[in-house]
Amino acid sequence: MNHTMVINSVDGTGTNSNFFIDLVVGVEPKVISLLSANIPTDTNNTSGGFYYLYIPEFGVTVKNSAAESVATFAVPNHAALGSRAIYNEALNFTQNSSYVSGSAISRLTVIIKNADGSIATDMGAVQIIVKLTY
Repeated sequence: MNHTMVINSVDGTGTNSNFFIDLVVGVEPKVISLLSANIPTDTNNTSGGFYYLYIPEFGVTVKNSAAESVATFAVPNHAALGSRAIYNEALNFTQNSSYVSGSAISRLTVIIKNADGSIATDMGAVQIIVKLTY
């Protein structure tokens, strides 16, 4: 069974680049797939051509060049700085994260990181769409 979940930073508590959302119903997916991400870019960010999307409740699958687990998904930035980094699985590459906790998730923590690992500057609302497979 699959469900689509829309995660919007304006619905969360915190900043647009570091927030949490309490879920009305707990979820316990086996696989989480990133379908879409829309992240505003910082006009001064010179740390790299992508963002790390870190949702610890969904597990960690992205490793950096030092083989350290650092994020759940990577979002390539093909836009000019000061625009928006748009990810769409049909245009780029498919990303899945396996979840094997054994307990339902009732809160999602979302942290947008620059390529250097620092938390991205809050430049506006972030929208993320994921597919949850049970």
